Amino acid sequence: MKANYDHMPQPIEGVGNGSFLINYNVEQVLKDEKTSYDCDQVLVWNEPTRDQIISAIIRDKYNQDQVEALTANYLAGKDVAEFAAFQTHRAIAKSVASGKFLKSDLQPESYPAADDRIGELEATTTAVIEVLNDKGLVP
Repeated sequence: MKANYDHMPQPIEGVGNGSFLINYNVEQVLKDEKTSYDCDQVLVWNEPTRDQIISAIIRDKYNQDQVEALTANYLAGKDVAEFAAFQTHRAIAKSVASGKFLKSDLQPESYPAADDRIGELEATTTAVIEVLNDKGLVP
């Protein structure tokens, strides 16, 4: 979800009921000579771990059914660009879990372009299929 603060938010903020807000894509906004901070925000329960942060950010945009559909379509050679966008979102989630939370640190140019990811993913898929063929696991 989107949030706005009148001060620079902390990357992780305890809510007080056992939950924590993870703030990321934080960007300073100047409007009518007033400074505020826009950000994306996800909620996790208990002390957040790296895996919980990654999962919460991914699930904020993609539910399990969508992830399975993206993966199945990619493996079938369809919607490769959409799968590459999903992979970029995963990379951003991992960067947030590693401590980056400013929007300037999470810009798409910081990650491989979709075309680069598509080529990389296609090469990986081809390599996996060749190994499976060599082992006689794929007809």
